[in-house]
Amino acid sequence: MKPPEHPHVDGTSSPQNDELAQLVAKIEHAVRVEDFRQAACLVEENIASAWFAFPETRAVEILRILVHKLDQPPALLKAAYKILTATRAGLANTRELVESIDKECPRQMYVLSIFRMVDFRRLGNITEALEQADSVDAYIEQMRPSLNPRGGWLLQSTVQVGTTAMLAGDFPKALAAFMQAQMHRAKSKFAFLEREALVKTALIHACFGNAATAQGLLKRAREVGRTSSWAEPQLDTQQEFVNVLTYSGDSITAHDP
Repeated sequence: MKPPEHPHVDGTSSPQNDELAQLVAKIEHAVRVEDFRQAACLVEENIASAWFAFPETRAVEILRILVHKLDQPPALLKAAYKILTATRAGLANTRELVESIDKECPRQMYVLSIFRMVDFRRLGNITEALEQADSVDAYIEQMRPSLNPRGGWLLQSTVQVGTTAMLAGDFPKALAAFMQAQMHRAKSKFAFLEREALVKTALIHACFGNAATAQGLLKRAREVGRTSSWAEPQLDTQQEFVNVLTYSGDSITAHDP
């Protein structure tokens, strides 16, 4: 299965056989041949990257298949499925959902916190989303000793917290989170998160009139390897917005670094 082709801002195409695309192909193949245990193992071991590899609707569908086809699906996948389906219904904070999660499992609680934070953002409850960011930080700290530093969990956490802080208008917290994200050297399949931290940092600086700093950050962002993640076109749009904000109107085009 090949992911849809997404254009660069310069017109070239994104990778079609990177690590994310390969992960998608492996999981889809396992589901297609009904090797649900193998598919569940792949998703569980790569849950941070799988979320960004599949479109949200397909991610939910795959989780639904695995949860219902396996007699004993992994607890993390059950929790993720409950959270995602509840979020889609706007019920991420009901007592029943919270009680269905193993509160002694930092990974389940971390996944719950991440999706609750995103759900609050979608509903426009930014203050509550920022409060939830504290839970994200707390659970990632509990998980830190067992995490692969290059596995993507730490990078994903800091980018999500930074995004929430930015939307809440807490720009010092956002910049601190994005700076921390830039220090995490994750595997190449998470490169889009590094680019996201750079682009959103550039966006903050552009909004405050720091055009030179913003364009310097965009130059660094363009040097980051591109992936097949669905997040890439969104980052292209944000990058274009930074270019618009920092365009001086002289002979240098907004695309020039």
